[in-house]
Amino acid sequence: MKQKFNKIEIKLRGRGILYLSKAGITKHKIYSKVFKNFVRLLLSRYIYSNKTYHLKSNRKQCGKDCNRSMGDLYRICLNYYPKATYEEFFNTVMSLDNLVGMFCNDINKQVYRVRDSTTNYTGSYWRLYAPRRGVDEFGIELKKFFENKKYFSNR
Repeated sequence: MKQKFNKIEIKLRGRGILYLSKAGITKHKIYSKVFKNFVRLLLSRYIYSNKTYHLKSNRKQCGKDCNRSMGDLYRICLNYYPKATYEEFFNTVMSLDNLVGMFCNDINKQVYRVRDSTTNYTGSYWRLYAPRRGVDEFGIELKKFFENKKYFSNR
């Protein structure tokens, strides 16, 4: 599995780093947070209040109020934690309480968020589930990560 994570990391780093638009989210502010706390905030708040841009070109990648794929989330993380490995990031995301997700037909990928106490999601729409093929965008079998999650559904 480690070799697979390494290949994914090389591929994602090659796609370039993404950053969040909000001026209040600075590297200095982020560095003071524990990595797991940053990842939780990234999935629960930062991706909803910020647009995402490519670091090199400043071209908009995604609007605010959107869930993001694991690959995009990792590329955002790299701007604030450049030494983070994909394996470390992936495992941190999978360990979060209240992790929810869905399959996004627009980008044909599993997308994620963390349900926080200020959000009231109901119904199966916001249940965490493996994509139709049971693997993520990189071929990682997701069911084993989701089996113990409160919001897992087998749709």
